[in-house]
Amino acid sequence: MAKMSDLSSATTNAPDAPTATAAVERWPHDRTQTGLIADDASTRMTALAMAIQPGAPVDQWVQELVRCVELSRGDEIAPQVAATVFCLLKTPAAQQLALPCLVTLATVENPPPVRRAAAHCFWLYKCIPAGAWPSVSQMVFSGDADLRVVAFGAALPHAEAGASEIAATAASVGAAGWTTEGLDLLAASAGASEPKQRQIEAYVMRMLQGETKVPAMVAGYSALARLNPKGAGVAALVQVAGTAPDWSDGKLALAALRQLEEKGRSAVPALVKQLVETDDPDREDAL
Repeated sequence: MAKMSDLSSATTNAPDAPTATAAVERWPHDRTQTGLIADDASTRMTALAMAIQPGAPVDQWVQELVRCVELSRGDEIAPQVAATVFCLLKTPAAQQLALPCLVTLATVENPPPVRRAAAHCFWLYKCIPAGAWPSVSQMVFSGDADLRVVAFGAALPHAEAGASEIAATAASVGAAGWTTEGLDLLAASAGASEPKQRQIEAYVMRMLQGETKVPAMVAGYSALARLNPKGAGVAALVQVAGTAPDWSDGKLALAALRQLEEKGRSAVPALVKQLVETDDPDREDAL
């Protein structure tokens, strides 16, 4: 997700953004509230800059923030800042009011920083709205690594609810579009259902037959490891981490093991052994 400092910098450098001096001069809350729905884009941008300041009562301005997003369609900066302000909401009531707007900000039509902020809100709110699953499922198979990580963290606790969308996206991208986040989430979507676990396992094994591209193999092994931590998936990831000629592939396998958390713990002894035996400084640092 974009850092607050990055957003502040982007806001300051935008053509219609407030100047550094104006950012220091805090507006009264009522002026900020009305500024969010002003017809003038620069006024809305200044109001958004006020809204991200500490102590701003943003939970009271949700309707204005939603309207601000609607008025700012096509703007490169305002939706990103607005999505970041939504991350500051604290009360469940305010968060619920913001969710429909966040669903629209999560769609593929928006730039990655906006989508990352929307996904981060889902993580903070501890929910994925039903209407957001198509977008979140696409995020975990995205080419943007940061977007994948944020979306995966938000979606993992709720994966069962998005099972159909996750499966549809995995099928549409094929093995060539697999990512560790996407396949791991697909495996998690089976929950405790053994029939669903077997179905996903069979699909992954079938797709892995004849696969030679390491990123797809690592993604598949990650899914198998989540489905069965005592099975071959963890060992396969360890092998890639220790023997891949291209160290970028080894790092990908290590990242998959970290992503598995407790389910990847059985890899620790083998990784320690690799650490003792390796004479590659890059591999040693990563291990």
